[in-house]
Amino acid sequence: MLTAGCWHQSRPLDLAAVQCARFDIAGFGYAMQAPKGSGVERSADGNTVTIVPKPGSRLVHVLWLSRHTAPTLEPPEVTTTFDSGTRIEYSVDEDIGGGSGGPEAELYGELFFEGQPALLVGCRDQKEGTPDPEWCVAYLETLHRQDQAGACQ
Repeated sequence: MLTAGCWHQSRPLDLAAVQCARFDIAGFGYAMQAPKGSGVERSADGNTVTIVPKPGSRLVHVLWLSRHTAPTLEPPEVTTTFDSGTRIEYSVDEDIGGGSGGPEAELYGELFFEGQPALLVGCRDQKEGTPDPEWCVAYLETLHRQDQAGACQ
């Protein structure tokens, strides 16, 4: 299924429940809103950042952003352009396994700035019932390069 259009959050982010996460990936600075209390970890090579909204939780609930080095991914299921002009193209695998916390699902895709592939993105969720790996899309809508207008303060 291929869909396109502008992303309009059905539930705006609760400003009391977010924090500004600032990080560098491959020498570029980024800023975005993340759930309050999130852990932000940078890989040793500086090419990947992992955001864990509930550090220490036994359930998988994680967002990672990585330098775009691979060729374009398979055709995405969803293509969305945010109001900022950033575009995300992604697919969702609704069953990547799981464990005692329930099934896991994953969103995997690419973020484009000014029409150019900039970052690979992955988002996982695990819970009893139906996991929601698209939880991170509302946060990704707030992602900007640190030198751009709109970067969180």
